[in-house]
Amino acid sequence: FTIVPEKHVFIVERLGKYHRMLNPGLNFLIPFFDFLSYKHSLKEQAISIDSQTAITKDNVTLTLDGVLFVRIIDPIMASYKIQDPQQSVKLLALTLMRSEIGKMKLDTLFQERASLNRAIIEKVAATTLGWGIECLRYEILNIDPPDEIKKSMQYEAEAERLKRKDILTSEGKMIAEINIAQGIKQSQILSAQGESESINIVTQSEAQFLDLISGAMGEVNTSVSYTHLRAHETPEHLVCRLLLEKKKTSVHHLSLLQH
Repeated sequence: FTIVPEKHVFIVERLGKYHRMLNPGLNFLIPFFDFLSYKHSLKEQAISIDSQTAITKDNVTLTLDGVLFVRIIDPIMASYKIQDPQQSVKLLALTLMRSEIGKMKLDTLFQERASLNRAIIEKVAATTLGWGIECLRYEILNIDPPDEIKKSMQYEAEAERLKRKDILTSEGKMIAEINIAQGIKQSQILSAQGESESINIVTQSEAQFLDLISGAMGEVNTSVSYTHLRAHETPEHLVCRLLLEKKKTSVHHLSLLQH
């Protein structure tokens, strides 16, 4: 007898020919006739893709590695369709990775890393399904360009950062100047409005004051208005002038009566 662990499958051959598949638990075998030919795990397995070199479309040599996640879904096919399934899947992934990288330029390779992973897994899965193996996902771990390319990329990134810095600085200055100009404009508008309102208030006050004086000094001129004000003459001066005019008028009336 034999005990099969959970998530494992054993393939039994009888007299050199496939006989049956043992599921987890206790299983009995006929001595000298039945043999355990293959043992498979049904768990998801990670296959490490060793570091390798590949050439991009613009002739840049890269060193990269990755990891492939697979699972056996048909133990019988995995036993009899392919010799050493894991090694075969690994070699297939290496070949397809070189092929896909050769279709891309270096600049797009870093930007479209996810699409590269999808393209590799789709092509690997299309082949391995016939071996009873399901490819779940593929991930590129490291992409290592030559030192000259690294330095060039660093210079380019630094230049891009300086460019963004200059753009942000100039935009900040422009916004600050616009805000200052708008503030000055608003201040001038408010100042002009304040002066206009002040002039209106003063004019109305002086007009009311003159109306009161005109009412009090009706015998001098009943139609006194704001035009009575002479140049640089204050309301106080106007009162004094009107009183003098009234006094002169009274004296003139007395002299007429005496005569």
